[in-house]
Amino acid sequence: MLSVIIITSGVIIFTIMALNAMVAVYFERKVSAFMQDRLGPMEVGIFGFKGGKRFWGGIGQTLADAIKLLVKEDIIPNNADKFLMILAPFIIVTGALLTFIAVPFAENLVISDFNIGIFYIVAMSSVGV
Repeated sequence: MLSVIIITSGVIIFTIMALNAMVAVYFERKVSAFMQDRLGPMEVGIFGFKGGKRFWGGIGQTLADAIKLLVKEDIIPNNADKFLMILAPFIIVTGALLTFIAVPFAENLVISDFNIGIFYIVAMSSVGV
């Protein structure tokens, strides 16, 4: 029962953090566009409706940028090792995520109890370098 509560709270925290990041990026784009007087992130609406300088103005630009990011093609040079080119981002992310094993988030949210936690964090941080 305790593991279900821990997993549920982890999913809820992850969802809140992901939504917070999306909202922060959206507002950062709005403020940046306002300072630079750019129309795209300030006024582009969706489905033909002009957003104007209201809160929802610029949501079309954000959606277009997200779609563009998702459909980008991977460019792999001819003489490169294709397997390593695909594997490299996973190695970097794995090294970054493994550093959190030694970090106690709460009394019951400890993944692994290391007696050399700081050395482990430094070692795992260097994996991506």
